[in-house]
Amino acid sequence: MSRYFSFFVSAILLATVPVAYGPGQSAVHAQTEKQERNGPTIRRIEKQFGKRVASVVRTATVSQYRLLDAELLENDRLLFEQAKLFSPENSYRTEAKRREAAKRWSDIQAARILINAYNISLARSNDPESLNRMIQRLKYNCNPQEAAQLLEKFGKIVQQYKARLDAAKLAGKRSKISPVIAKGDYDNAKKWFERAKNYQSPECKDKTSTGDADGGGEVIELDDIVGGPDAEQVERDPCDRINDQTDPVIVGECRAWASILGTWVNREYGGSITFRLRADRTVSAYIGTANERMRYYGYDNGMEILNGLQLAGTNGATWLVWTKSGFEFAAKMPSRKPGQTFGQAAWNQTGMIFIDKKNPNAISLPGQLKWRLSNGKAWVRQ
Repeated sequence: MSRYFSFFVSAILLATVPVAYGPGQSAVHAQTEKQERNGPTIRRIEKQFGKRVASVVRTATVSQYRLLDAELLENDRLLFEQAKLFSPENSYRTEAKRREAAKRWSDIQAARILINAYNISLARSNDPESLNRMIQRLKYNCNPQEAAQLLEKFGKIVQQYKARLDAAKLAGKRSKISPVIAKGDYDNAKKWFERAKNYQSPECKDKTSTGDADGGGEVIELDDIVGGPDAEQVERDPCDRINDQTDPVIVGECRAWASILGTWVNREYGGSITFRLRADRTVSAYIGTANERMRYYGYDNGMEILNGLQLAGTNGATWLVWTKSGFEFAAKMPSRKPGQTFGQAAWNQTGMIFIDKKNPNAISLPGQLKWRLSNGKAWVRQ
């Protein structure tokens, strides 16, 4: 495993905080989760996939990427089922049994986190839609040389999809992959490649400012997150396929996120925002219809305003559902210049988003974003 990739995985593991435990759940699990980061399950996953993932990230081999992606998904599904056997929701005869279950459960959860890190890394280097986002962001940030290098790599990936389609056609009934599926994969890769290639970056401006002066948050550079004016394509929500989706992990997460996902409107100012589950199992929010106040502050239709939200807990004492981590988009105010307040677009770390049990039809957004979008007025279910 390369030094960079090891650092990337370690950063995700160290940044992951324990899940929230509701009434009746043992604190033993919460305490053990902080400690159990080198158990047999996570060691198995690292041994089984670490070097292979690093190799595919480096070489961008389509066949290996797709095989590895499917294997990781299957392993995550199996771990999800295994975790149920050691859940903090279960009853245990003795404290010793509870502690042993906590170790097993925490080891499994850490392994699933590692699998998620592998999935993210693979997508950054091989997934056509992710590559399109990265290239658009590089162009938007006035890095044409890096964008050109990544576009060249993307072009080679598209050629691999074309070769895969040609091989499937030639093999006919003997092909291991259906020519119809191979054509769909090629068409999809070609579509995102063309969008990345044809994306016209705006005029480069002075980008010396470090972000929103009123944000109070650290400005984070995100290689593969598109925001602001770049967000012209929204990937399909995995929950849209819930009726024919056999993976219980996705189904479970769609249900857990259900209170947040969907469209919210503002009755005072108008406009709408939509929360969608992403393929990496985080949630993003997009502006559906911008109201006058949004446009005044630089937000417009289709713009991505929240990204990377992770589920922190559900059905707590006070909140129905709440998030952790994530980023919010501070748009550039049209009337401001770089260096002035709201004069520079930036992604900043965001605060917690939650739905109060006492008011389940309203969602609480982070302070600054809530103020800029609706002057603090509530966003309610459509």
